[in-house]
Amino acid sequence: MRVVILIDHLDVVGAIRWAVDLSCALVSAGHEVYLATESGKPCEWLPVTAWVVKWDKIPIINCDLVFMMNHIPSIRVAADRLNAKVWVYWNVGMDEWHMDDVLTATDENTVSFREVVTGGQYRVLCCATWIWEWIKAHLNPEAQPLIPGVNHTVFHPVKGARHPGELKLLSSGKNRAREGSICVAAAVEIIKRTYPAAKLETYAYKGIPQIEMARFYASGALWLDGQWYGGLCLAPTEAMACGTPVVCTRIGGVADYAIDGVNCLMVERENPQAMAEAAIRLLDCPDLYQQMVLEGYKAVKRLTWAKTVRNLERYVEEWI
Repeated sequence: MRVVILIDHLDVVGAIRWAVDLSCALVSAGHEVYLATESGKPCEWLPVTAWVVKWDKIPIINCDLVFMMNHIPSIRVAADRLNAKVWVYWNVGMDEWHMDDVLTATDENTVSFREVVTGGQYRVLCCATWIWEWIKAHLNPEAQPLIPGVNHTVFHPVKGARHPGELKLLSSGKNRAREGSICVAAAVEIIKRTYPAAKLETYAYKGIPQIEMARFYASGALWLDGQWYGGLCLAPTEAMACGTPVVCTRIGGVADYAIDGVNCLMVERENPQAMAEAAIRLLDCPDLYQQMVLEGYKAVKRLTWAKTVRNLERYVEEWI
């Protein structure tokens, strides 16, 4: 199958990792894949086995699948230059607290989203079950889920990463309000009253090489995730894959892999007291802590890019 994946750039953010991992998994499955961005610059932080090209320099016109991961007008223009048997739009995130705005807002971005999802040209796939259910109910009854995988080559347990005597509490540290970093920082201050050695460590804006991310995750006693919303939230899956127990917010973005009390502990968003209490509960109970390590790892081990590719192949076969 000849595939063109259209994204805006290859910087180290969010769903761009999914674009890179998906492209490599498709290549591994025997497909010819072009990863097209506005600049065409190579990915500098993760190996890419697909062809990386500019939107206006794609060396082919005819393909089996155009796979678009952003609905902005400029990417749609790039997609319209191609002839494809199947056109796919993969939605990779929505704000579950303001979904009514999606149906009524008149800004260019939201209008473009509705045009793509309802216009009929694109088959609609969704990165999380909660998004799929909403789009299916409100905009496109033919939408389907396509759950992303975890790159287990990058994210895995690292023996000896956690040093005795240290109590690192990990989080992203991203400065967008919706990441919940203020809530996490407040929770850590509460935790310190019981565990004075606790300290918060973050990875955002520090340029940690991807080859070192597994060691970063594995060095922590806990991963604290305060996100307000997400598509399918990446960071908790990465922490679980590295054997680090997770305390996270109760949002749709974790529902495809997280089960409260089984493989993580969940709290309501913007509640640092509840987050701190959940963290202390894990630190106080070695048996529960170990359960979260084992069950969290098992949960995300089932999320593989090979499985995502098989599901995508099945959809394409049905649509063709």
